[in-house]
Amino acid sequence: MSQWTFTGYDASAHLVEETHGGDVAGPMGIISSVAVSAVFGLFFIIAACFSIQDFDSVLGAAATGNGMAQVFWDAFMARFGSGSGAIAMWMIVVIAAFCAGNASVTSNGRMLFAFSRDRAVPGHQLWSKVAPWNKAPVWGVWGMVLLAFILGVPMVKNITAFSAVTSIATIGLYISYGLPVVFKLLFPENFKPGPFSLGYLSVPINLIAIAWTLVISVVFCLPTIYPIAELTLNYAPVAVGIVLVGSITAWFFPFFGAYTWFTGPVIQTDDITLVEVKADTSKAGSSYSDA
Repeated sequence: MSQWTFTGYDASAHLVEETHGGDVAGPMGIISSVAVSAVFGLFFIIAACFSIQDFDSVLGAAATGNGMAQVFWDAFMARFGSGSGAIAMWMIVVIAAFCAGNASVTSNGRMLFAFSRDRAVPGHQLWSKVAPWNKAPVWGVWGMVLLAFILGVPMVKNITAFSAVTSIATIGLYISYGLPVVFKLLFPENFKPGPFSLGYLSVPINLIAIAWTLVISVVFCLPTIYPIAELTLNYAPVAVGIVLVGSITAWFFPFFGAYTWFTGPVIQTDDITLVEVKADTSKAGSSYSDA
């Protein structure tokens, strides 16, 4: 759970196009999100651990499947003799989860819109439409809501599905975070620092981030319950493998793979900037030819 809460700070990057001074505000949003999550998340986990009254009812054989709700219930029962306060406290968690869900929907809708704008996903004509009344990618937002609903349906029947989905989300997000860092280290000549930069700390932080991504990618693929059976198997590595194989196949498939038709992001800017970009590109190409 603690690692799962450290996901989603990429939302700042997805909304920079709609933010004034996004080249600085975006990185600052990511850093502040990590710092706030680290401090308050640590306080919350310490308080939750000290509030456990019966470990067996939370994670043992008698567990109900919702550990945090059980911690709240047991703590109020031990202190006040009634679990009513736990229900009221749990509503705070529900409201926080609702707000987090709204943020995720906003971020995912923007991602689907950006990929569709670049014609990189099936049905891009629909997902890239912007509603005239609010200037938002409404179809893209509802598309991601429907996909999230479909993925969440198995959780109603089996708590193992919840663990699998959170593991998949964590591994998938951190792989997506780590790949640009890996490419930045492998091809530093293609990386151009923006107004916000980590400077000489960039490489050490990049190496730590890659190492941590590798560690948690392995840890979250391990079984969480023994003995391993059909309903207790951790399906995260299966799902991540399917996504990786599907992505690689979609790119390299002969004749129809994305490498045959995808030429890069679609530039959306004013005419003056576009002319300058084209001029810089032509100049770079000329210099390369001269070299």
